[in-house]
Amino acid sequence: MNATTAAESSIWVPELVIVTANQIKTAVIKWLWPDVIALGMTNLFTGNPDQCKSLMIVDVVARASCGVDWLDGGRNVNGPIDVLMMFNEDPAAHVVVPRLKAAGADLARIHIVQHVKAKEDKVREFAIASDIQQLKQYLETNPSIRLIAIDPFSAYFGSNRKLNDDQTVRDVTAPLIQLAEQTGVAIIDNSHLNKTEGLDAIQKVIGAMAVVAIHRMAWVFTSAENEDDCRERMMLPLKHNITGKAEGLVLAQREMENAPSPFPAEPKQIFLLFNHFSILAREFLL
Repeated sequence: MNATTAAESSIWVPELVIVTANQIKTAVIKWLWPDVIALGMTNLFTGNPDQCKSLMIVDVVARASCGVDWLDGGRNVNGPIDVLMMFNEDPAAHVVVPRLKAAGADLARIHIVQHVKAKEDKVREFAIASDIQQLKQYLETNPSIRLIAIDPFSAYFGSNRKLNDDQTVRDVTAPLIQLAEQTGVAIIDNSHLNKTEGLDAIQKVIGAMAVVAIHRMAWVFTSAENEDDCRERMMLPLKHNITGKAEGLVLAQREMENAPSPFPAEPKQIFLLFNHFSILAREFLL
């Protein structure tokens, strides 16, 4: 065998893997919060600032950690679970932990990602693009974790990764989606809307269209048109193709009257005004 032939034979050729449909074992969709947050999948909360997105995440995390029923009265059949949180906009000591306390969370069940320790004791933010294996190892060590909340999604996308590039979004998030499928955890990604007017609701989500496409459930948080109480918010279904039962909620927030003291910041709690609100995000935001 000459050198050219040997070099050619050492070239790895990609193999196309194909199966027939009868070889795939079907599975029932499992829910953390029925018809709102799916287990084993990625879920999206989106909206402009001050629309209760992060407060809703706190409410979900608190209820999940204690095993109590969901805000709309839906049964929590999963019992108390552990939760992993990533957040870099609200400070933990001043905002997030006080809110978790006010919501009655079991703080011992909530794991907070602070940073990644790199070479020479340098620290940096967790990046979906490069640190998914470390996250997988942590989940394997802590199998009680069934929910991951990433707030905001864009902060953990990775440096030099373009959120407005469709293929980049799919490439970066593919391991995250696979992680959810393999471990059965529910993932909530929190995102923002762009400022462009006259767009369909899905196009209002910041970044490429793939940002919505990769999530199985997507919810928009926006202000309700109520002159009597400007603090009312609506949680509206944006994408719900794995369930036909997704309906909106009308929410409000209030200061905690009997919150433990002292708190570095006034804790707030979200509560339900109305549920089964049938308007869709696309109809409301147009």
